[in-house]
Amino acid sequence: MIKDTILVLDDSKVVQAYFTKFINPEEFNILIASDVKKARELIENENVVHTAIININLSDTEDGTFVDYTLKCNIPTLVLTDSKNEVLRKQMISKNIVDCMQKESKDDLIKVVDFVKQLRLNRSKRILIVDDSKTYRMHLDSLLRSHGFVVVEAVNGKDALVKMEQFPDISMLLTDYEMDVMDGLELIHNIRKKYKSVELPIIVLSTHDDSNKIINCLEAGANDYLHKPYKSQEFFSRFYLNLHNSGYVHDIQEQQTLLNQYKEAIDSTNIVSKTDTNGKIIYVNDMFCEASGYMREELIGATYNIIRHHETPQETFNEILSVIKNKKMWHGTMKNRKKSGEDYLVDTTVIPILDAGGNIKEFMSINKDITKVVEQNIIIHKQYTDTLTNLPNRQKLINDLEAANSACLAIINIDSFNEINNFYGYEIGDKVLIAVAEKMKEYTKKTHSLYKLPIDEFALLSKNTIEQGEKRFLNDLLEYLRKNSFIIDENEIYLHFSTGAYSGEKNHLVNADIALQQARVMNKDICSYDDLPDIKAVQQNNLNWIKKLHHAIEEDRIKAFYQPIVNNKDGKIEKYEALVRMMDEGGKPISPFFFLDVAKKTKLYEKLTRTVFDQTMKLAAEVEKSFSINLTVTDFKNIKLMDYIYETLIASKVAKRIVFEIVESEELESKDLLDAITRLKECGSKISIDDFGTGYSNFNYLVKMNADIIKIDGSIIKYILEDKNSELMVKTIVSLANQLGAKTIAEFVESEAIFQKVKELGVDYSQGYFFSMPLESI
Repeated sequence: MIKDTILVLDDSKVVQAYFTKFINPEEFNILIASDVKKARELIENENVVHTAIININLSDTEDGTFVDYTLKCNIPTLVLTDSKNEVLRKQMISKNIVDCMQKESKDDLIKVVDFVKQLRLNRSKRILIVDDSKTYRMHLDSLLRSHGFVVVEAVNGKDALVKMEQFPDISMLLTDYEMDVMDGLELIHNIRKKYKSVELPIIVLSTHDDSNKIINCLEAGANDYLHKPYKSQEFFSRFYLNLHNSGYVHDIQEQQTLLNQYKEAIDSTNIVSKTDTNGKIIYVNDMFCEASGYMREELIGATYNIIRHHETPQETFNEILSVIKNKKMWHGTMKNRKKSGEDYLVDTTVIPILDAGGNIKEFMSINKDITKVVEQNIIIHKQYTDTLTNLPNRQKLINDLEAANSACLAIINIDSFNEINNFYGYEIGDKVLIAVAEKMKEYTKKTHSLYKLPIDEFALLSKNTIEQGEKRFLNDLLEYLRKNSFIIDENEIYLHFSTGAYSGEKNHLVNADIALQQARVMNKDICSYDDLPDIKAVQQNNLNWIKKLHHAIEEDRIKAFYQPIVNNKDGKIEKYEALVRMMDEGGKPISPFFFLDVAKKTKLYEKLTRTVFDQTMKLAAEVEKSFSINLTVTDFKNIKLMDYIYETLIASKVAKRIVFEIVESEELESKDLLDAITRLKECGSKISIDDFGTGYSNFNYLVKMNADIIKIDGSIIKYILEDKNSELMVKTIVSLANQLGAKTIAEFVESEAIFQKVKELGVDYSQGYFFSMPLESI
């Protein structure tokens, strides 16, 4: 092991002996000097001195010239002082030393030794600075190098990604928010695709204090956000906190630990005041005046009522008086009011000051403004909390799973929850979710961690990996939830649940979800991943189809087939729906039933959509008919694909004859996706709602979509001759479409009788095998 060389300049034999004893000789070679002359000789005789520890109170060091000398030699320098001289401290800090530390006690010297060890560790850590300002890069470079770090610089986000490829051992990234070429937010998104927060902490340094920008950065994966300008002490405090605890920086408990540390600290950054035994203010410091907005003259002689907030009850003040008059310290959080009327939160410590006889002479209040810390905690809490149920959310579950070596995860789904939403409305549906959450929380609070997953799913996490015990617990839980109805706004609602469980060391979410899907398919209450002997065969089958898809795409064997759509008035073909097919090596078409779901889980799905779109646009230019093309939410979320579709439509002459069929989904009500649909209509194309009548169907959705065509789901049409409810539903949809100015298409028209029936009910168009199967060419 290569040793670090440490120079200690101090004339105290006690200090010299302490460093000699407690600095590990296997890691450090310690040089002792009692005066500047000796210290210079030692430096000149050594090849490298890694750290200098200098007592600034010696007669030949007080002018600071020796500190300048060590810094000129590029030696990280720790300055020791015998007193709390703030002027001297600021003077030393301005020289870009590592720190100016007291040496009044053994604890002070322990801190110095710990800092020396930290500096040794720092030399093995590479820090990446990303900022388009050369001045700020130079400033950060100087700060970090004074602590021994290796520094790499990048001028923008794009440059940072290149530097990360060149230097894969980067320990932390410090980035500006606004940069011309790839800003800080986009850079964070790119990095988090490869590195988790525990692997590479990111701190955003920005002049912006916009809470929305802070939220965006934290949600994208930043570990911290620091507002420029900042003091070097503040920077390194936050820097080291994230360096050591990057995996927990978004955890509220860690923030609370940091807050507790601040509570215990009494230094020049505190808001300090004193009162006499009658409660009259007799002293306030400058920070008190700054925080409250009052002049010192306005505060002296007043009581704390001058800053009392109306939301702070009298009982709180009574409690404080009761504690401190018993010569005890009171700790708590207070909401105060500034002179301007604004609120601010403080962490408060009130201490009775006793005279020599043990009598209370006065009271001192030491406060720390925690408004921003609390606001940040709220932001972090929101990021990890489901807003409806106030349970931990999916992101919190992912974090907890990463920290667990082995665990049992169960995903619990409310069966047919869409029907509750459709029948009772979303307000009742939300109340059902809240009620389920409360019952689950009460039942599981002593044994499991409960989480709320998207839509209608919950998760239970347990460190108990004994599968049979977990199954019994889950069975008991489901029985507890089933046996009693939920009374919501005088509605009695009975619920049933499906559960998938997985016990192991990795892939908990994926495997528990696979088990849940199998529970639904098998109509079982609970299905364990280990109960699925054929699951590997299913996965192998999926891999085989992915392989076949790759080959089919490479060999141009993905084809669009076209099924006619007939005008019910004259029986003539007016349009076609484009349907994807894979041709086998012998030229026979393969149904999408075998490969489409697999494709949706891969990037191959985009290629299928693009192929069908391109072939259909080409055919539309040759055949004077309208053509329907299917798009899913996955397609709409693919910005690159949608931009390609928009540009192709605008450049073409057939956009008005292109209809985009969209399968109903709650996600399509988002503003971004509705905007994307609007763009398609602005290109001249029409919008058709596919499979309407089942799944996610509601009238508000139709109005927002401004659909041109409504395709009635085939499961309704298929049984229209024998099912009166199906007939009634078709009548309702036709009536609704007429009022909205939309056309209707009946799918799965497979016989003359069904065709006559849908015509009788006023449906505009028909599609199905009665007219034609999908055609390879038209």
